[in-house]
Amino acid sequence: MVWAYWAPKPDLWTAAQAWILVGGSYNTRFSFDVTPNQRIDFAEMQGVEVWLINDRTDIEDFEKELRWNAAYDALQRGG
Repeated sequence: MVWAYWAPKPDLWTAAQAWILVGGSYNTRFSFDVTPNQRIDFAEMQGVEVWLINDRTDIEDFEKELRWNAAYDALQRGG
């Protein structure tokens, strides 16, 4: 039997809010074998976004970053 342990960072409330803001369970991944930097590198190679929720996550800053990224994406698409 394998037990997975997930410690929400910086706290459960912030981690849950951030997780829901970026789409909840849609394309969520969890692994002990891959580091955050490896995931970020792979996402950059694939041209997809990665949202890292960790002990430095501030929900207000997280929301601002989501809005800035959405605005940038809209400008890139011409609309």
